[in-house]
Amino acid sequence: MRVLALAGLLLMLLGSVAAADGPINVAASVDKHGITIGDPIGLVLVVETDPGYLITDSGVGRFMDEFEVLEAIPPQVTKIAGGRTRYTFR
Repeated sequence: MRVLALAGLLLMLLGSVAAADGPINVAASVDKHGITIGDPIGLVLVVETDPGYLITDSGVGRFMDEFEVLEAIPPQVTKIAGGRTRYTFR
């Protein structure tokens, strides 16, 4: 039950934008609307930065307490309007 409550809280928190207007914008989403214990969840983290910022994968996401990370692929890096850079972590 504790895992289910934690998963629900994670879905609520990560389903919204963390920062809106600034040098770095972050958004997170998951690929499910509802889950049960044991279901795999796809988490996508999108970070957009102004020129001069560099986002790196520190490996912290591989240690998510009671969640088991099944796969983490290198981020997709794309240039977007205004010289900004978009990092997509899956």
